[in-house]
Amino acid sequence: VAERLLVRLPAERRGALPPLAPLLAAVPPTLAQPMTAVIATLPQRFSFSDGVIGTRIDDGGDDMYDGGNILNTNLAAQIEYTNKAVVSSDAAFGRGSEYFTAKFDGLFALVATDIIVSEFSITGNLGADGGGSVSGSRLSTTANGAAFTVFAKRVFGAGDPSVNHIIVVPGDASGVVQTFASDTDDDFHQLTGLDAVTELYYLLVAGADGLEYTNAQLLDVADAFIVQLLPARPPLRTLA
Repeated sequence: VAERLLVRLPAERRGALPPLAPLLAAVPPTLAQPMTAVIATLPQRFSFSDGVIGTRIDDGGDDMYDGGNILNTNLAAQIEYTNKAVVSSDAAFGRGSEYFTAKFDGLFALVATDIIVSEFSITGNLGADGGGSVSGSRLSTTANGAAFTVFAKRVFGAGDPSVNHIIVVPGDASGVVQTFASDTDDDFHQLTGLDAVTELYYLLVAGADGLEYTNAQLLDVADAFIVQLLPARPPLRTLA
């Protein structure tokens, strides 16, 4: 069987693929009910505040943050939250790219497509202030018949709400490297080697009183999001 290769098309040649905006314009609102149901199944879920507009979550409630969840790429820092609006993002994610952020009850989400970047990171400060622990995982999952790689970072056990990053990229993420801060006061979480990646999803969930979520629980969130999102998208361009 011939290997299937992901093809990165120059922006001017992407006309054969429908643009993200008309496809996803109605998706964020329709995600609200199923995603709220999934997040509600997490034990001791914390419904953090902020994350609708701006470039950071200042506190989030119960000292979850001290100014964090700042989104960056190698092209731009402090990328604006869009409050469910799909926007062109040449300056942030590369020529011809689009993205949106959306805040639901207990969930922050970013979706970026047609990206041309080498790095993506989340930065800022956390309320844990050195207490608790940090852990990370690289996981694999299949949703809607497609393979994805999930990069997770957790800050937990400090009494403040736990901060759980879930970054998803299609395929096996060959060449992608994950790094994150070992200090629980630091929100830093970075992926490098994204040159062959064309889509990226980032999800944030929180557990009350510093609860540590398992890999299986974070994968459940990732899978549910992918299943709800992908029916509205055309398949990625591939070459047999």
